[in-house]
Amino acid sequence: MPVFSIGRSDDCGSASRRPASGPRTLSPMQLIPVPDASGSPTMWINADHLVSVMPVTRTGERAVVLEVELKIDGMPLLRINLGEHDDRAAADVAFASFLVTLQSSPTP
Repeated sequence: MPVFSIGRSDDCGSASRRPASGPRTLSPMQLIPVPDASGSPTMWINADHLVSVMPVTRTGERAVVLEVELKIDGMPLLRINLGEHDDRAAADVAFASFLVTLQSSPTP
């Protein structure tokens, strides 16, 4: 899954902080995909604002349901459903795969 970098103004667009003599400097903003059980991104978030990621599992009669709880600066807790899995080990593998996706970095 691709990770995007977008130029961002260091001064958040505030003209009062920008020096009058030169152009604004841009720092990259790394957007990372947050995929659901199908692997499709449900949203893209700025990696700098991701505070925590925690697996939440519920055991049913036939499957283990895996959700991931994300804490993003300035937002309430967000839960992403990563689907049903045959057992806890399979849910752990799915969570590890989700973490690899989040930790991906763009190629230079």
